[in-house]
Amino acid sequence: MKSKSLLLLLCMFLTIHFMGVSQELEVRDKTEITYQAELLVSEFQNLLNIVSNSDLTLSETKEIIENSYDSHGNKIFKSPDITLEDDINPNNVSPQNAVDASVEKYLRDFDLFYEKSDDFTVEFSDIKISKVYNSDYVYVRVYFKRNFKSKHAIIESPYAPVERVAEISAIRDGNKWKSNIVSVVFHDESNPIEVEELPTESEIANVSGTVVNTDAYDNVAILEESKKKMEQFRAEQLILYAKALEKGDLAYEGENWTDALRSYNEARDVQPYEVYPIKRVNEIQRILREGKFNREDIYREAIFKGDNALKSRDYNRAKNFYVQALKEKPSEFFLQDKIKKLDATIRAKANLDSKYFAGDYEQAVKDYNKVIRQDDNNPEYYLGRGKCYFALGEKYYKKALKDFNQAIEIDINYVDALATRAQYYVKVDEPYKAIEDYSVILANGDVDPKYYAERSLLKLDLKNPQGAIQDLDDALAKDPKNPGLYTAKGEILEATNNFKKAMEMYEKALEIDSEYAQAHFKKGLTNIKMDNIEFAQTDFFNARKLGIPAEDIKTIQDITLEFYNIGAAAVNEKNYELAKAQLGKALIVDEYFSPAWTKMGNIYFELENYPEAVKNYNNAILYNDKMVEPYLNRGLSRLNNKNYENALFDFEKVAEIEPNNVKGLEGLGDAHFYNKNYREAVVAYNRANTLSTGNPVTLNKLGRALIEVNDNKNALKYLDEATKLDKRYAEAYFNKGLLYTAERDMKNAIKNFDEASDLGFSQAKANLAIGRAYQKQEDYKKAIRSYTDALAYDNSLTEAYLERAHCYKMEKSFNAAIRDMLDVRKLDESVESADFYAELGTLNLDLDLNREASAYFQKALEMDEKNVKAIYGMACSFSQDLNTAEALIWIKKAFETRQITEDMVKDHKKTYLSNLKSNKEFKSYEKIYLKK
Repeated sequence: MKSKSLLLLLCMFLTIHFMGVSQELEVRDKTEITYQAELLVSEFQNLLNIVSNSDLTLSETKEIIENSYDSHGNKIFKSPDITLEDDINPNNVSPQNAVDASVEKYLRDFDLFYEKSDDFTVEFSDIKISKVYNSDYVYVRVYFKRNFKSKHAIIESPYAPVERVAEISAIRDGNKWKSNIVSVVFHDESNPIEVEELPTESEIANVSGTVVNTDAYDNVAILEESKKKMEQFRAEQLILYAKALEKGDLAYEGENWTDALRSYNEARDVQPYEVYPIKRVNEIQRILREGKFNREDIYREAIFKGDNALKSRDYNRAKNFYVQALKEKPSEFFLQDKIKKLDATIRAKANLDSKYFAGDYEQAVKDYNKVIRQDDNNPEYYLGRGKCYFALGEKYYKKALKDFNQAIEIDINYVDALATRAQYYVKVDEPYKAIEDYSVILANGDVDPKYYAERSLLKLDLKNPQGAIQDLDDALAKDPKNPGLYTAKGEILEATNNFKKAMEMYEKALEIDSEYAQAHFKKGLTNIKMDNIEFAQTDFFNARKLGIPAEDIKTIQDITLEFYNIGAAAVNEKNYELAKAQLGKALIVDEYFSPAWTKMGNIYFELENYPEAVKNYNNAILYNDKMVEPYLNRGLSRLNNKNYENALFDFEKVAEIEPNNVKGLEGLGDAHFYNKNYREAVVAYNRANTLSTGNPVTLNKLGRALIEVNDNKNALKYLDEATKLDKRYAEAYFNKGLLYTAERDMKNAIKNFDEASDLGFSQAKANLAIGRAYQKQEDYKKAIRSYTDALAYDNSLTEAYLERAHCYKMEKSFNAAIRDMLDVRKLDESVESADFYAELGTLNLDLDLNREASAYFQKALEMDEKNVKAIYGMACSFSQDLNTAEALIWIKKAFETRQITEDMVKDHKKTYLSNLKSNKEFKSYEKIYLKK
């Protein structure tokens, strides 16, 4: 009741102002939204900590993940499809190499790849909350530093702290606000957090205590009271949690399962990311499901299983059952003694087995020889030595068999020895003898039913599926709740192509134990055979998550590889539809298979769909950041997309992984070149040229970069070398034309541009360059002709319109210049700028069209109020209109910028400013502001 009263008080406090309020946000609204935002980021941290906790099972973790975006659970994300930029890969640390993932995929990958621990290893710090934005929707941005203290399960690089930003939307729901995370990205310095400005303490001090409606009072007083209420609320939550746990524990001790379950669920409602109540709820549900309602039943079952395991010399398993029994009856001291003795036996056996497991079989044999001399009647020693001989290979098989026989002679019912000898017989292709040994084991009665499964597989190999199934049915009669037996039966049914029945067996196994990895794995294999690829993906994911042996992982990889190889062959044949279908299947089976993502990216690269190519390369790198090809091709894709900064990152990674990769070095040079880091480009091209001498492409790029650093002598040397190696290399001739243009050798410049054009270089670009060469010579008529030719080849070449407009202006063809500028604006709106409209204004001035000129200057000033050309243009326009007063106001503004020179004004006194040249005020401004 106390909790409900507090919540009611909190809601009333935070929402009273909604009565009759407008759509504008008040301070109280912002306070609640800000508080909820901080709480959500805190819950996101708690979610990651609970998902990475090693105590939780697959089903528990899955439930928690789904609840984080499910409206019926502890929802913190708006939907499963919202975007989180991946930071699970330790190499993803900034916006430059960000990879998008849905929250569903992000949390699943985090669950799989982030190494689990029983400690909390995720830490958010330095949390800063932005002001509340109220545009198309209400939202805040929350900055925080994220620190992962564990490590990635596959990638060796350690985690570094990274800066993150969560965007949180808030929706008004009656008298309340509901908030959810809508994205989490890397912090970008170009998009900083804008913090709400609050009044200072001194400003508050100036507010009269009798005045209660001021903004200053509201901003501080309400925030302080809200903070106090929130602290009280959190303290109350902790008390509620502790009380719920206490009630749950008392009920659990008294075996009052219904009350215990209710109390633990209450605790979960208060603290959804605490492990203890989650484990207790699941434990009680298991007790209720299995029908063991009291501790005595649980205790007796554990003792029974422990005794059977001890009889089979499975000491670790026996110990685990006895520990479980002791947990139910802590006062049974004989169990503590039993566990201590088992610990001693396990340690002694471990010492003998250590060299065997380390692969030092010869030394292990010597150790066993010593203990056998001391005790020649211990079957375990003969079995251990026999295993070592068996591991040493065929040369020692006879000695291995002799030891297995000796162990069985000492103890005819020694299950491990019989089972190991059966494995020996399987290895030497004597299946009937192996079946005999398994039969002896099974005749003993209370043994692990897994031996039925092993015998059944041998019968299957001997083309006796009915006998195999009968074995498993016999086993299931003895142990009807063994998921391994149902799985084995499913495997046999699958081998006989009875897929439907096989799936029924796997489902039965998972009903008994949803965490049974082999059932998930085998179910996946059957789904592959049934062409249910997407179902297989889920099965394999669950199997890998729960832990399957290396050979099973290899089986999944082999299936993936089979689809991949078909897809890769189709890529080579340019059959892209088949390739996408097969690679898609490979990625459904194993979405972490980087080569398939790379090949998929290559398809889109060939189709010139560079954004889609980048997405696929992102995934390739996400799951394997040591491969050169996806970085290289992503860099090339980004170059084609003109995303030069991020391309630079990719080529730097290529150089880091493979320093002598020539294509990577050329790409690095290209990225530096387009980022205008010309000296760095020269270094990269130079290294590529050193590693691959005589490559005209590299020589051409090196020459082009050297032009930009004004090393024309060496630039010409490399460009000449490129054209000698490939006399038809059009681009190299074009670049020589650029070099000669820089040298003002227009004759050779035009000659090389013409040569490039004749060899197939873009006629439009060649004529554009020729036009620029003539323009530098101030031969505007020829320049205009060249620009016109360029536009005849490509009428979308914006640069040609702009350059021709300038030449028309110099030729005083002002109407033609205006026409070009208006045409280019229709073609490409991105050319619009303050300078563009200021130039249009000037051209209209030249035609004495003052009204039109003023309109363009005003447009320029709307875009940039400090544009000097537009300010000066306004002065000129008013002067031509004989509006001296306004003209002087604008001329002073223009002169004050100190960017107008005496030479400019001298020329314009004959034209635009002729009405001002005798004005005393104008002359005084000239003296004060103008510089020569």
